Amino acid sequence: MEIYQALILGIIQGLTELLPISSSAHLQLIPWIFQWNIPESFDVALHAGTLLAIAIFFFKDWIQLIKGGYKKVVKKEDSTEGRMFWYIVIATIPAGILSLVLDKVTEILFDGRLELEMLVISISLIVMGIILY
Repeated sequence: MEIYQALILGIIQGLTELLPISSSAHLQLIPWIFQWNIPESFDVALHAGTLLAIAIFFFKDWIQLIKGGYKKVVKKEDSTEGRMFWYIVIATIPAGILSLVLDKVTEILFDGRLELEMLVISISLIVMGIILY
């Protein structure tokens, strides 16, 4: 992997992660278009870096949410932060289950056919772009 590839993918990750578009799709599509051989661990490292940056930036907010969630359950104190914390927890459970199911479905459907996978990613990005426009 070359340094310019890492820079380009890092910029793409930084620009697309916090927008309502798929950074993961872009991180798969760009190397495929340019026929770069990017290790999967680099994709994981980019997402871990993003997670770390977001965790640091919103650290105080996360602490308030966690405190509010704790107070709501243990001390029975109601607050916006407490409700928001538990809404996040509740919303994460079905999203996680759906993610596991869809992962298995895509493995079966694509069965290692990278071109088909890239076609679906491309069409999905175009459709979402039109919807967002």
